[in-house]
Amino acid sequence: FKNLKDKTEKLNIANIVKFHGFVNEPFNFLKNSDVLVLPSMSEGIPRSALEALYIGIPCVLRNVDGNYELINEGKNGFLFQDISDLPNIMIKAAKLSRNRSKVSSLLPKEFSQKIATIKFIKLLKANK
Repeated sequence: FKNLKDKTEKLNIANIVKFHGFVNEPFNFLKNSDVLVLPSMSEGIPRSALEALYIGIPCVLRNVDGNYELINEGKNGFLFQDISDLPNIMIKAAKLSRNRSKVSSLLPKEFSQKIATIKFIKLLKANK
């Protein structure tokens, strides 16, 4: 934490970068964000990305595990491989977010509650 704070001071961005630490109710931060950036090396299908996309926040995710299933490049976010690409991709994602005329769910249809429920019921019936 101290290293990150020192880095923001060194880069002269401490006045625009905020470190909130653990937050019980992150929704208020998320709904006022342009983009969710999740550079994790391993995620599966990240719940935080599902939630962000559901409320209309584009995501920038590392191209690992199942992240490719969530992201339609340039439509609801971007994937990246190399960490050195992250700054430019974050800027592209922020522009994508700010240029939208309306905010609506960006979650792929196959991840909707209705589709997931139908698939789950089919799975249960198949395993009787």
